[in-house]
Amino acid sequence: MPHDSSQKIDRGVAPNQIIVAGDSAGGNISLGLLSHVMYPHPSIPSLNLSEDLKGLILLSPWVTFDQTAPAMSQNANKDMLEKSVLKRWSDAFMGGAEDDNYNTPLMADGDWWKGLPAKEVLILAGRDELFVSDIEEFVKKLNVSVEKKEENGPPVSTPHTRLTCVRTDPQRIQDGCAGSRG
Repeated sequence: MPHDSSQKIDRGVAPNQIIVAGDSAGGNISLGLLSHVMYPHPSIPSLNLSEDLKGLILLSPWVTFDQTAPAMSQNANKDMLEKSVLKRWSDAFMGGAEDDNYNTPLMADGDWWKGLPAKEVLILAGRDELFVSDIEEFVKKLNVSVEKKEENGPPVSTPHTRLTCVRTDPQRIQDGCAGSRG
């Protein structure tokens, strides 16, 4: 009998109390999970949610394994990651699989992301990181209101760009990601 993953959510935690978060490849996996919720992959048991998740937090999500975006060369001497290492890691992550919307979120068009099952979305990207161009392209596909802020941290931290993306509905728009949409 196939395992129904939605049973785990039905064991006392409502989806509107769950925040899915991922950093780098974890952001990729988080987006793959939400893709699977919206469009169940035929080789994996479906996951049915009774309502949207409370939120999605992506920290420098790795949205594509392609290395041709402008930041890949512009930030090559600024980011601690190296393209050769990213290539090895992405090959290992993919394990020979073909790129698709589940494992390469940037590949999906904007229609794929309509109905993203999260009430609020926060995406953070460093302006000097290799992934920033790809992340900015991905944010455009989400078709949500965006507040973009540049903030400089203390001297010991890397300057970063904060891309705050808030899902909106026709009746209610909230600025920023803090607080509850109720």
